[in-house]
Amino acid sequence: MKKLLFVSLFVLFSLISYAQSGYIDVVYLKNGTIVKGMIIEMIPNKSLKIKTADEKVFSYEINEVEKFTKEPFDEEAGSFSDGAGLKKGYTFIGELGYESNTKGGGMDRLRFNAINAYQISPFFSAGVGLGFRYYLDFPEMRLLPVFVDLRAYLSDRSIAPYFGMSVGYTFWVNREFEQVGLMVNPSLGISFKVSEVARMHVSVGYENQSFISYYSNGGNLSLGVGILF
Repeated sequence: MKKLLFVSLFVLFSLISYAQSGYIDVVYLKNGTIVKGMIIEMIPNKSLKIKTADEKVFSYEINEVEKFTKEPFDEEAGSFSDGAGLKKGYTFIGELGYESNTKGGGMDRLRFNAINAYQISPFFSAGVGLGFRYYLDFPEMRLLPVFVDLRAYLSDRSIAPYFGMSVGYTFWVNREFEQVGLMVNPSLGISFKVSEVARMHVSVGYENQSFISYYSNGGNLSLGVGILF
């Protein structure tokens, strides 16, 4: 009964603190993880549960916890499960990659993308991009794709797998921007936090480029690395 009373008072105190002071509970784990949210259950010398901003509940044994505190809540930046997720706001993504043509014929190419995106939530972003494609065996083929870039992240932690989709239209750079055709590029990748302001990612995908002048398609397997900040 005493434990139940203690837990009830603790939860009530947390709710009052949230409503009145704009503070948030922060749990620091011994493995380096930082979890932000509201502690909804505390069993003295045993365990605690914390609920994050995205409604996830995490439970930890006390021997896993380094410390827990209350800190000011930054509503503009938001708060995600380990303090390492993507924050809401504008981002820039720069990508370099290599694409190998699935049909052969010397159509391998180098890839560069520059993307201006908006991180809608830690799990989803949308943006517009401008690219450059350079064909290794055909130097005269220098293409410029303009596209929409969508990404869905499967985690809000320091290491986050994601699914991406780019759809756009491509133009010849060295033929007075003559139309080339539709470009579609689905991809799978993993994003890594490398600093407080930047993340690296690696991806594998399949870029299909239509060539309306030749009534054909060029499908390329692609490998890429990039930076987001």
